[in-house]
Amino acid sequence: MKKIFFCLVLIVFVFKISAADNTSDNTTDTASSKINDTLQYGIESEIVDLLKDIGQSPNEYIYQKLFERYNDALLLDTKIALTDFFSNSKNLPQFVSDRLFSDASSDLLDRRLETSLLNFLGKTGGIKEGNFLLSKLDSSDNIIKNITADAIGKMKVPELGQLLLQRLDDADKIEEKFLGPDIKAKLIIFFGENKSLEAVPYLKKIITDKTSDKYLVMFGMVSLLKIGDVSSIDIISENLKNEDPKIQEYAAYAISSFKNKEALLPLKKMLLHNNESVRYYACKGIVLNEDYDSISNLFYKFKQDPSKKVQEEALSSLILFDEKGIERIKDFMKGKKYNYTHIGIISAAVAKKPTVYCVAYLIGIYQSTDKSGKDIIARNVVSAKDNKIDPIIKELLGSEDYLIRIGALKAVYQIENSTLWETVEAISKNDPINAVKLNAKRFLDLRNNLLKSSK
Repeated sequence: MKKIFFCLVLIVFVFKISAADNTSDNTTDTASSKINDTLQYGIESEIVDLLKDIGQSPNEYIYQKLFERYNDALLLDTKIALTDFFSNSKNLPQFVSDRLFSDASSDLLDRRLETSLLNFLGKTGGIKEGNFLLSKLDSSDNIIKNITADAIGKMKVPELGQLLLQRLDDADKIEEKFLGPDIKAKLIIFFGENKSLEAVPYLKKIITDKTSDKYLVMFGMVSLLKIGDVSSIDIISENLKNEDPKIQEYAAYAISSFKNKEALLPLKKMLLHNNESVRYYACKGIVLNEDYDSISNLFYKFKQDPSKKVQEEALSSLILFDEKGIERIKDFMKGKKYNYTHIGIISAAVAKKPTVYCVAYLIGIYQSTDKSGKDIIARNVVSAKDNKIDPIIKELLGSEDYLIRIGALKAVYQIENSTLWETVEAISKNDPINAVKLNAKRFLDLRNNLLKSSK
């Protein structure tokens, strides 16, 4: 079963590579002919089916034809499908945006189409569209309000921040402007996505108000994190005392994601929290902030935290501290056998941030473990992109398992500036398994083509 899985992963990877040149621009004669013919002569269901083949960056001619088919569409599903396609497209012509904005402004819209149009405005719109969406918050239809709030939360229009703050203030003071907590929670996401410094006082007020809805508090803390307001760390920390475990978890996530010395003391305290998710995020935050003074704390958590989830994250964190963390693990594991969970966590951490020391450590584990352990290491490290991982990939290239050798060839191809291409060349000529030789030759050809195209 493991071999079948490894083969499937490889097949998908090779297919993606071979298809990479024919995804978004559809420049081949056959693809262009099919698209042009369908746009010209196809019925509406064919147009909808065609959209998945066009890609996100069609040329101007295709945009024009799609626009014409949108204008002429009689079926609601066709208009919705085209609207959703335009929402995810790049370099959208202005005439398309103008028409969809005009349609969104109509009072005679089916709700499904209106949902798609509002989503389109949120994903692609500027200040004009933002102002329009703010006006839709006055709708008497609560579903439309929710859809609008979702759309505003997706916008990347910083200049809308002050206007949104005013609208939220009105919601608290003017009965006709009332917005429920579910809608407000979606709206405040905007402030984090746009790094709206002007919203910091409002967000701090929300997360400290004991009467605030839990989702407002949770999303408010994340928005303060995304804005990068270090002064809010202490205020967020107070929510670690909240009786709701989800609020505790969101507070822990926010604190652990600040890379700032102000987070160090709260992170240490979080390691002592009764909520395992809080301790889990504390491990992550300590690594992010490179707090070497907390290695002993992490080591304790690895050895005997009551939560397996925390033990595993502490182990991963120790690996990411490189030599100083790994030495503690090595001392503890003397005379003991690494189990498969250990091997999986260690190899995943090394693949994430390889160094000379941790790669050498992993090679030692690889050489001493059994076939199942080797398979776990192989699955994890073949996804690495840093050439510091090369020594362990070289071990895989020499594996007795031909599937591991093929996986290692894939790894060499995707590693930046790998030092192992001479080894791949030798494998393409000398490997005893024909499938391995063919894969080596294929990756060599792909690399050569990339080198030629970059000149």
